[in-house]
Amino acid sequence: MLYIFDLDGTVIDSTHRQGNGTLEDWRRLNTPKNIARDTELPLADTMRDAIQLSLTDESVRVWVCTSRIMGGADLAWLRTHYLIPNLILSRKPSQDNVPAGQFKREKLDEAIFERMVTKGKYRSLAHFKSAFSHEIWDDDKNVITALRAKGYTVSDATISNQAIKRGIQ
Repeated sequence: MLYIFDLDGTVIDSTHRQGNGTLEDWRRLNTPKNIARDTELPLADTMRDAIQLSLTDESVRVWVCTSRIMGGADLAWLRTHYLIPNLILSRKPSQDNVPAGQFKREKLDEAIFERMVTKGKYRSLAHFKSAFSHEIWDDDKNVITALRAKGYTVSDATISNQAIKRGIQ
């Protein structure tokens, strides 16, 4: 089973760093001090449980696929909260203006293709998706639409987090 989590709005509440919602505000507020103020959302427990399971079951893998440009403060926050996945897919500065849905679709396809080639087990991306169960959580409607259009199973993290808060799982 492959579990793939977005960070902001899915596992992490970083709303204090959004400003007016512009990329410029995000860059300006993306400081180590502000990152340290991030808090967990309910799906963080789901991610942590999946990570724990991956330590004893080699068929379970946990990935992060985020639109963030990850830095040391981001990794420190994940480490402090015991949320270090098997793989982190994140942006390079040169990819900062690529729409999130397109970015994540390309990153996931590329990461899966690399594993298909190295394992030599899967004939195609569609074969991988049908042979290897996966679950993706993301809060961005455009990302959800882009990934579902490519055949990925994607849950709306906003709905999942609300359900967990209400005790419905």
